[in-house]
Amino acid sequence: GSFQYLTCLLTHEYFFRSQGDGSMSQSLLFVHQTPSQQQLLHRYGNYLTLMDATYKTTKYDLPLFMLAVKTNIDYQVVGTFIVQCEKRENILEALRVMKSWNTEWNPQNFMTDNCVAEIKAVQGAVPGKPKADKTYIQDLCQLPCPTFWDHKIDFHQIN
Repeated sequence: GSFQYLTCLLTHEYFFRSQGDGSMSQSLLFVHQTPSQQQLLHRYGNYLTLMDATYKTTKYDLPLFMLAVKTNIDYQVVGTFIVQCEKRENILEALRVMKSWNTEWNPQNFMTDNCVAEIKAVQGAVPGKPKADKTYIQDLCQLPCPTFWDHKIDFHQIN
């Protein structure tokens, strides 16, 4: 029952701020990561981390972002966050919360959608390394969602 749910929340990392007056400091933000996701990010996330967002999949018009890494078996989600609107500042704040929980996380490469707000947020959250900091954009326009990870992903380096 409710005790099990409370126990689950106490073992997970989560950050929640409800919507205020609409300013960035008061906008809706929810960030979540389980201990097993944290372990996967620590183990596999320093080479390549992917960030993908879903839009308009529920009656609430809030983007849900997922961070994923390639493990030795498949791709796994290693963290999620919801922001009130897809602005650089909101995404950057969520990534900084995730970074505060995972201080050793510093990916050499990062893959995002072709979205300026996402790209700028990643570049602000993950400090660059000389000759190693790369941000890629996904070109997934022709892939249906259910087979997303089954196909070769075309991407373009933007740095």
